[in-house]
Amino acid sequence: MKDKKKIFNIIIIIGVLIIPFMYSFFYLKAFWDPYKQMNEIPVAIVNLDKTVNSTNKGEELIKNIKASDSLKVSVVNKEDATNGLQDKDYYAIIEIPEDFTENLLNSKESSRKKATITYSPNQKSNYLASQIISRVVLETEKKLNGTVSKTVVSNLVDSIQSVPIQLEEINKGINQMQEGTSKLESGSKEISNSTNTLNNSYYEFNQGINTLKEGTKTLTESEEKFNKALSQLETSTKNTDEISLSINALISASTTMNNKVSEFDSNLNTYIDNTNISLQTSSQLIEGIITIGNSNSQLLADENFQRLYQTAIQIKNSNAINTLQKGGNSLKEASSILKAGMTTFNNNITGLNKIPSNLEILTSSISQLKNASDQILTGANNLNHGMLSLYENSLKIQSGISSLNSANNTLYQGISTLNNSVTSSNTTLSTKINDTKQETEKLNGLDSYTENAVTIEEKDMNEVSSYGTAFAPYFISISLWVGALMLFIILYYDVKDRFKVFSRNNENKLQRTLAYMLLATGQAIILGTLLLIGLDFKITNIFLYYFSLILTANTFIAIIEFLIVNFKDIGKFLALVMLVLQLAASGGTFPIETVPKFFQTIYNFMPMKYTINIFRESLITIENSLLGKNILVVILLLIIFIIINIINDIKHKYIKESK
Repeated sequence: MKDKKKIFNIIIIIGVLIIPFMYSFFYLKAFWDPYKQMNEIPVAIVNLDKTVNSTNKGEELIKNIKASDSLKVSVVNKEDATNGLQDKDYYAIIEIPEDFTENLLNSKESSRKKATITYSPNQKSNYLASQIISRVVLETEKKLNGTVSKTVVSNLVDSIQSVPIQLEEINKGINQMQEGTSKLESGSKEISNSTNTLNNSYYEFNQGINTLKEGTKTLTESEEKFNKALSQLETSTKNTDEISLSINALISASTTMNNKVSEFDSNLNTYIDNTNISLQTSSQLIEGIITIGNSNSQLLADENFQRLYQTAIQIKNSNAINTLQKGGNSLKEASSILKAGMTTFNNNITGLNKIPSNLEILTSSISQLKNASDQILTGANNLNHGMLSLYENSLKIQSGISSLNSANNTLYQGISTLNNSVTSSNTTLSTKINDTKQETEKLNGLDSYTENAVTIEEKDMNEVSSYGTAFAPYFISISLWVGALMLFIILYYDVKDRFKVFSRNNENKLQRTLAYMLLATGQAIILGTLLLIGLDFKITNIFLYYFSLILTANTFIAIIEFLIVNFKDIGKFLALVMLVLQLAASGGTFPIETVPKFFQTIYNFMPMKYTINIFRESLITIENSLLGKNILVVILLLIIFIIINIINDIKHKYIKESK
């Protein structure tokens, strides 16, 4: 009988020890990675879309959803979908309208409409399921928007890229226009050149007429003078004595002039020779001044010498002395020529003394010549009048040709400007077409780019391997708190008092405290070991993992012992209240910032806040600063409550011994 009782007690102890494991394991196991089972969530799709030009975008959408393997999709009619949603056969309905394809295909038209998909979840069936399905629908919406953007941009790109082709057609017309204006300019230029040639030629012709006119005028005037001279000569020849005296006076003056020229030539040669000697001396003097100035910087510093030095350099650089010498030599040559010419003239003029003996014959010839000259003068006057009339008429013709040439030049300039404008436009348009082609080439692939223009690259910090791993720190902490509470409820309040060492009737309170700490350590080790075996745990450090479990378990057992031993049944209630508060105010599920202000206020005073943070370090990644701070807080809590419990134990023993 005692053996059975003993075995039963052992079973109870074992059951108490595995309570934390049972609490955390089954929940974590059930929801370790629920997102892998998303394709088991049933969703009804109602496709009312009508096919347009052999295209049904609704069917393509369904294929994409099925291919993503995100949901368990059933394509049904609207009635079955509604009934299934009400009967909880489906968590949501996705309805594709009948104008879905039409609206997508008309996206490039001005009359475009938005394609609307109706999403109807039954949130009462499972709110989280509706949120998960909503995320899938939003992802689908994003892909559809990307597809529509791709289609719209593709059509837009095609339209833009057709612009250079249309511009090339326009450019062909401008090329033909340019060919026409070029030929027109060429013909106009030939006409302009011809009229210019005609204008220039006729100008030269008119100048020739003018020259003839002037020549006849001069001829007439010369003839008049010649005729007058003949008259005078005819009169003069009648007085031979006067002619003889005049000729003798002329010969005497010529002889005197010849003597004077010889004397001037002699004096000029003497002067120039003396000047050349002076110039040579001056040149040597200038060279001396420059040489002295170049070799004597102190003398050059003198202001007067410096002016003299600068003047010498200017004279040398101007080459004035050489110029004067060459000019003097030229004067000598000219004087020699004049002297020789004068000598020749004087020698020849002496022959005039023979003229008086022949004057009678000359007088008769001059009389005959005078009669002929009168006839020539009459003809010259007539010719002069004719040439004047011809010149006046020629000026009128030249004025007409000049006007014609001016007008044609203006026409040519206009045609040339037109051709230049057309050529410039053609060149500019060709350049712009090439530039447009280069710019439109940048649009290649723009449709694919806009389909998914923004890519979110997730770079996780402290990556969590699974949903269960993320929630394990929270549930491990809860299970250890529950395990500690159950130890006291089952063992401390055992009415049959089967576990003396754990009983409230144990007189050795210090022993009882240590015994509960030993059980808490056992719970922690069993929980940690079985979780490692039963779940896909990847811990950061095995020592930290078990240390965190043991530290947490003993801290919780110390707190609950303090509450129950000191406050009895109220202590149990307080332990349960703390458990409930920590479920909401420990930041184990939702961020603490999302809960009401009351829970945010008590957050820093909840032990589980710090134990959850410790388990995150041991299960996910280690950050030494956070780890050290949280371990320090938990150790302080453990020490404080152990000291309080031990003091109470000693105090109780002292009171008992005093009695």
